[in-house]
Amino acid sequence: MKLVQHAQLGTILTDGSGRTLYYFAKDLPGSGSSAAVSNCTGGCADVWPVYHTSTLAVGAGLSRSDFGEITRADGQKQTTYKGWPLYYYFDDSSPGDANGQDVNSVWYVSPDPFYTVMPANDDALGGRLIDATGRSLYYFARDVPAAGSADPTSNCPGGCLDIWPIFHTADVISTTAYDASDFGSFMRSDGQMQTTYKGWPLDYFASDSAPGDHNGEGVNDIWFVATDDIDFYDVLVMDSNDSNPGLYLADAAGRTLYYFTADTPGSGSTDPVSACTASPCRDNWPVFDAQDDEVPSILDKSDLGEFTRSDGLVQTTYKGGRSTTSSMMRVREIAMVSASMELGSRSTRGPLAGTELTSGRGAATGGRCRPAWGCSPAEGRATRSDWSRRVGQGRMRPDTTLEVR
Repeated sequence: MKLVQHAQLGTILTDGSGRTLYYFAKDLPGSGSSAAVSNCTGGCADVWPVYHTSTLAVGAGLSRSDFGEITRADGQKQTTYKGWPLYYYFDDSSPGDANGQDVNSVWYVSPDPFYTVMPANDDALGGRLIDATGRSLYYFARDVPAAGSADPTSNCPGGCLDIWPIFHTADVISTTAYDASDFGSFMRSDGQMQTTYKGWPLDYFASDSAPGDHNGEGVNDIWFVATDDIDFYDVLVMDSNDSNPGLYLADAAGRTLYYFTADTPGSGSTDPVSACTASPCRDNWPVFDAQDDEVPSILDKSDLGEFTRSDGLVQTTYKGGRSTTSSMMRVREIAMVSASMELGSRSTRGPLAGTELTSGRGAATGGRCRPAWGCSPAEGRATRSDWSRRVGQGRMRPDTTLEVR
């Protein structure tokens, strides 16, 4: 085993002849008493041949203690590095080739220094963030993400940290799936440092005992795995930690999403009709158009849709509009500010109904417009009757559309 310098990928791990070695994001690393698990079997192993050596010799910069061995489910032996099973790629024909890098967004070289944040991918939750030992990372719906030069706010202090320990790494080293600028760190109010992704503070869950565990997903409807989607969650859930508004929808930047009671909801194959298509309403309540349909597990992505408004803009809908597809939320030419509506607590409020979304950052109010109220299309003033993010108690009409503040 040796480390070699690759022109595009930096220092990477190879076998003794210089053939590149890879890890698989659907595997589980070995950690403590948990053995590594290879999930590349059958035809996968034809494309990604197992690497194994029975006479391990390591070159400069490597430590023998970082290598191990597992017996796979098919009976083959496989060498591990930092707990992760190692593979070749069939299409690497010469020493120094790294044609397997980022294949299907689940195959990556093993760099030196090794990753501190990695993508994991499984059938249960899809792509999400983990640390190098396979521990899942989470976001908290009561936190407020960073915005511009403003630091995020973590609302998990004291005893909360015993259950949801802080994740922090001094140096974020990750795969080519991520942009380094998407990660950051900040000093919390308690003086501790915490790593962020897309502006959101990252935490562990203390009850995740083995690599790949994600037992914290959906806890109390306010803790969710940190998705590795390029846009984070396109629509997510935030929590005001009180009954007004309680749980509500926001965009990836934490901007609250609203609906307009003057809109006409969609039904079946009939699109909704937005009543906010001209200035100053459209200026005060920018249209929300999601780029994708990535949502936390508390939401159903099939409830998101889109339609083309009479002014030619594309707008996201929640429980409204035409049937959706997985490719429905695509990038548009319009500038998205955000969209919002309150979900309400599933345990104490009625069934969710749908709306058109608009947004404002976080649960906090701002300016002359309070998130529980909204702004009049004509005056830009707060009114109870025109705009709302409330969805509880069955008061919202089903099958309507979304906008942003």
